[in-house]
Amino acid sequence: MQKRKDKINRKKYHSILVIAAIAIVVLLDAGMILMPDHTSSDMENRTLQTFPKLTFSTLVSGKFESEFETYIADQFPFRNKWITLESTVSRMMGKTESNDIFLAKGGYLIQKFHTPSDEQYASLLEGYKGIAKLTEGTDITLNAMIVPTAVNIYSKKLPFGAVKGDQKAFLTQLQSDLAASGINWIDLSEPFTACDKATQLYYRTDHHWTSDAALLAYQTYNKTLGLNDSTTYSKKILSDSFKGTLSASSGLRTSETDEIYAHLPNQATDYTVSLTAENTKSASVFDVQSLSTKSQYNVFFGGNHPEVVIDSASESKKVLMVFKDSYANCFVPFLIPDYARIIMIDPRYYTEDISETIQSNGVTDILFLYNANTAAEDHSLYQLTAQ
Repeated sequence: MQKRKDKINRKKYHSILVIAAIAIVVLLDAGMILMPDHTSSDMENRTLQTFPKLTFSTLVSGKFESEFETYIADQFPFRNKWITLESTVSRMMGKTESNDIFLAKGGYLIQKFHTPSDEQYASLLEGYKGIAKLTEGTDITLNAMIVPTAVNIYSKKLPFGAVKGDQKAFLTQLQSDLAASGINWIDLSEPFTACDKATQLYYRTDHHWTSDAALLAYQTYNKTLGLNDSTTYSKKILSDSFKGTLSASSGLRTSETDEIYAHLPNQATDYTVSLTAENTKSASVFDVQSLSTKSQYNVFFGGNHPEVVIDSASESKKVLMVFKDSYANCFVPFLIPDYARIIMIDPRYYTEDISETIQSNGVTDILFLYNANTAAEDHSLYQLTAQ
């Protein structure tokens, strides 16, 4: 009799588990359908995959399947809460890595580097080649400044046994291949490695470089290109409560904060900033309102935009186009005295005819400015030139 009761109870228990599992699947599916897609993640500071376009060519090539898999991962209901839960469990198990972020020495959180496959690398390279091809027969100078990230420069801070990817090899290969397309390389690895240890090059809780690193990069840029480097600056703190995306997306060191600084020129050049897509103008590169939001790094230009045009009172006649990611936002202000016009293009959001934009603005110089992670993973430059 007791065995029969136990058997019935086991069946009830199994039935409850099955019903619960089905309910969870149904709820998650309903969430995927009913909840609106998010185009970006403030927590991870990146663009999220929206529902991919289904065409015969994308279906046959496998692009739709690949993008759909990314879409499911990016738009998964309550994704941020799952990431936080995962990191909490990882910490309890003594792990030093969460969501591709290392718990490093000196209070740093350091993002892993993923080496692209040969196929991915070829696609990335085509983006640079496409821009170079558009400038054939012109006097436009092309330069690339791909910024090594903390996983490279601060490798000694990584936990023992960290599998970090070979960023140095990637940068060496990219430098060689860009040179073959007539694109000059501005090396930051050497000055970053050799700089004073007291100089903080990267935020502890965020993946961005600091304004100190951007200033060092500007000085290297000037030295490489032979530009004037007589400007002096005053360092001003903008925030002492910055909590970066690495802390948020890993769930590690969530109580830690960073300071955001700006280097203000002592002899300023007048300029105007135009956000083309938003049809707005400003007399400052700083968006102070961003300091009261979660994304305080957006104090520089208010974040990323498809196109930003800076017209200055510089005596220079040169026009610079910068293909960029968010690393450029705290770097470009240093360039304002050196160019009559600077056009910042973020290929992730820009949809206009780039060839027409280059010609109509009389561009004399082009700079590719990305951090190494973006350079290794983002294909938007190729997509921009393939339009």
